[in-house]
Amino acid sequence: MAAFANSVFVAPQVAFGDHSTLLPFSINEAAGIRLIRSHCSGATISSNGWRLWFAVRRVFAFRRCCVKIFRVMSNFSHHHPCWLFHRDRSMPKLFARLQRRFRPEISQDRRKFLARTAAVGAGLLLSSHVARATAAQSSIRQRVVIIGGGFAGLACGYEMLAAGYDVKILEARTRLGGRVLSFRDFIPGRIVEGGAELIGANHPTWCAYAEKFGLEFLDVSEDADLSMPVHLAGRLLDDKTVLRIYEEMEAAFDSLTERSESIDPEKPWESINADKLDRQSVADWIATLDTPPLVKRLIRVQFASDNAVENSKASLLAMLVAIKGGGGERFWSDSEAYRCKGGNDQLARHLAESIGQSRIHLGDAVTEVSHRGPRAIVKCKSGDQYECDRVVVAVPPSIWPSIRFDPVLPDSLRHQQQGVAVKYLTQTKSRFWLKDEKSQYSIADGPISQTWEATDAQHSSQESANGSELVGLTAFSGGPQAEVCLGFPKASRDADYAAEFEKIYPGFTEQFLQSRFMDWPNDPYALTGYSFPGMGQITSVGKVLHDGLERLHFCGEHTCFRFTGYMEGGLFSGASLAQRIAEADGLLVR
Repeated sequence: MAAFANSVFVAPQVAFGDHSTLLPFSINEAAGIRLIRSHCSGATISSNGWRLWFAVRRVFAFRRCCVKIFRVMSNFSHHHPCWLFHRDRSMPKLFARLQRRFRPEISQDRRKFLARTAAVGAGLLLSSHVARATAAQSSIRQRVVIIGGGFAGLACGYEMLAAGYDVKILEARTRLGGRVLSFRDFIPGRIVEGGAELIGANHPTWCAYAEKFGLEFLDVSEDADLSMPVHLAGRLLDDKTVLRIYEEMEAAFDSLTERSESIDPEKPWESINADKLDRQSVADWIATLDTPPLVKRLIRVQFASDNAVENSKASLLAMLVAIKGGGGERFWSDSEAYRCKGGNDQLARHLAESIGQSRIHLGDAVTEVSHRGPRAIVKCKSGDQYECDRVVVAVPPSIWPSIRFDPVLPDSLRHQQQGVAVKYLTQTKSRFWLKDEKSQYSIADGPISQTWEATDAQHSSQESANGSELVGLTAFSGGPQAEVCLGFPKASRDADYAAEFEKIYPGFTEQFLQSRFMDWPNDPYALTGYSFPGMGQITSVGKVLHDGLERLHFCGEHTCFRFTGYMEGGLFSGASLAQRIAEADGLLVR
């Protein structure tokens, strides 16, 4: 942070409607102040710093004003940065971590935003607004079979039951939760997530269910005072270089946020220029950037690892939908802000208990779905079969080839892109990286994409002041980097990972105790890490996934383009599908 040592900063409060936000900037730039004054109805100076009131009626006019201010201010000295709207233009995972390192003030109002998100989420849930079916309705209510007991299937079942449907959930595994798997046996007294892990303050369904079931969130640590290791092109970058790269990336991502404003997050295939945007790749966008090679290199790693697919295979429209659906600027800073205290799988348990054990069948894979005629029939490997009025497919498309559909599914539905993502969980003797004043968060262009502490914020009564209690350090890899990790022979996997860890955190080998490799792409009931739409996919299959095929419906993170790849994608898709079906059937009792 030496680059900021000679700058003078103030923190004016910008009031807009019912919301306010800090707007730090340097007061050394007279031209910037004049420009700000020219776009304000009034500005006063007090001992507490500048207090600005923007008299702008329309949000977009307000944004255009601030973008103009930023562009002028950013032309000034490198030592006098201007930050607007919290500068929330950071990427989940990597960029949000860089942002916490260089812009720690951004996290200050996240808990207030979380409460608002939970309230919004509750308003979206059927279960928050409908009464249970009457006895008369119960005798004639529709039967629904849901294939898959992950977050999507459980949310759909919970909400449909609230609307009066007769629900059955069929899960091939002997447990619920799908790609959510919380380990309590890996590190004594602590939770380590083997699958989906992080929750956003901008994830309304997760937040609403947490409120409903009394689940608590743990804030991810900011590590703002620690150095974040960035290993690119065979070397560990110094903090000054990382700061310069951060600023370049921040500016590059601004254009994506601006372009996302015209996207319809609910039905993105109906957005302006949807076909054109869906035919472009993330790699095409990166190629247009006028940035140094090292910056482009990190951006490529960032997107490919986060999206779990090669940039040349990732739809630009999909990226814009995720930004818009995640709240624009909020997408960049708040999409990965929390963990669920006690484990993410608690939500699966609460939903299942509310649905009822008799309605959930485990350990029996679905093999056939016939949705011809007045009724649908679902057959299982055991020979059991279920007749119903509707079928909800809540398993990822990678599993669909193991199910015989009659009529067969359209080709476009059967060829949806699935990403490759793996996690390597480790147990270490201590938070040894703190001795070198390094953050738990790192990024690299080798086999390991990113790292973080899996036991972050889980305090133990036995833990010593220097952090010598057993902790977990996770290595995540997505896309091409995950493919490399999948190629590590099992016999040498620990040694291969240790060699990569040593490049980022010297001393890892001596601290290492044990590991667990989460190979989701080869899990027989997943066969994927998570999804990210390929080019042309949203415009070709989005409407079918949303509307369904008569008696056949779909939910899961792969159907929820606004939250693709997140637990929220599963929850949101399941809950919103339940509402669409119930409204169409007129079964709501408000």
